[in-house]
Amino acid sequence: MTSIEKAGKTVDEAVERALQELGVTRQEVEVEVLDEEPRALFGILGPTYALVRVTPKPTPGQVAKEVVSEVLQAMGADATAEVEMEDREQATINIKGQDLGVIIGRRGQTLGALQHLIGLITTRKTNLHKRVVLDAEEYRARREETLRTIARRAADRAVETGEDVSLDPMPASERRIVHLALADDLRVATRSVGQDPMRSLVVSPKGGAPRQRRGLVPGRRPQRLPEQLPPREEFPPIEEEPPLE
Repeated sequence: MTSIEKAGKTVDEAVERALQELGVTRQEVEVEVLDEEPRALFGILGPTYALVRVTPKPTPGQVAKEVVSEVLQAMGADATAEVEMEDREQATINIKGQDLGVIIGRRGQTLGALQHLIGLITTRKTNLHKRVVLDAEEYRARREETLRTIARRAADRAVETGEDVSLDPMPASERRIVHLALADDLRVATRSVGQDPMRSLVVSPKGGAPRQRRGLVPGRRPQRLPEQLPPREEFPPIEEEPPLE
């Protein structure tokens, strides 16, 4: 990290000048006082003088990247980590490499667990509370599109049958994607039910008579027919997709 030296009448004044030049906060730097003493002019005590060296600390994103790299090395994974994006609120670390299925896990469970762990370690090391998002070759974007497809099909089924449609348990981040995907669909409403880690989401029709379909009995909860809403297993886990270019 590049350090800068600044002088002022007091240590605080010198530090503030350095912070303004670097565009960072006091929590994000290390300060070394190089000189601090009163100055005399013609034998008369004059203003005090302070000289400091200010060095930016590694950002949470940089710390998270190093932690992820250590984890990948320990796993023997042929992959690297890089800081894809970092702002005041969030740092996104992207993992690139070969055979990332073991890192992603089924429906992203391993990746989610790693993200939680990396976030805790980063907060402890930096003493800064910034959200850390861990991604692997754009997995999260592709998973989000899969969830949007599931949401649309669940909404269509709820409208056709006039019955609630329950989705499989999923983490809060994925439930939020489904909620948002159907937020503007005036035909249905969504709600979360149950307790973590088995908390799931229910899509309910907003009134109106259901469309009559063969095999449906009025007043009876319909079976989860494959043609109505494919089981989640029919949406291939991202890690099983063909290798990316």
